[in-house]
Amino acid sequence: MGRPDYSGGARSLTHYGIKGMKWGVRRSDAQLSTAKAAPRPQLSEDARTAEKLHNKVQNKGTGSLSNQEMRQFLERMNLERQYSQMMSSPPSKTAADRGHDQVKKYLAYGQTYANARKFLESPAGQSIKTGMKAAAAAGFGYATGGAGPAAAAGAGVLVRRMAQ
Repeated sequence: MGRPDYSGGARSLTHYGIKGMKWGVRRSDAQLSTAKAAPRPQLSEDARTAEKLHNKVQNKGTGSLSNQEMRQFLERMNLERQYSQMMSSPPSKTAADRGHDQVKKYLAYGQTYANARKFLESPAGQSIKTGMKAAAAAGFGYATGGAGPAAAAGAGVLVRRMAQ
């Protein structure tokens, strides 16, 4: 076994325990349970009332609520639902923004089309075009019952181009 390096290089002592905890001292069950319980956020009076009404409906049904309690409960639930919908949906775009998006989309299509044409004019694109023509001719020959002279000629051109 080698000796430990105490030269003070890049080593450091790091503690991953609980701040203030002493070596060999264990926490009691009461201390552990309070550490695990997350603090509950302070609820407004309306929220607490709605929670009580919700529990009442869960345990005893809607017949246990008075009309006023039912209105209060439904109003609170509707407000919470509207809030969550508003926060989850993206803000609606103006007509100008929607038009801008459409113009960007069409320009992207045009650019893709221009790039495809440029590629088809390159030597690799020419080989692909020739191969596609030969494949179409061979497919036509197969569909009509025999590989005609055009298919054979197209396949020959493809083979010669690939050999170059």
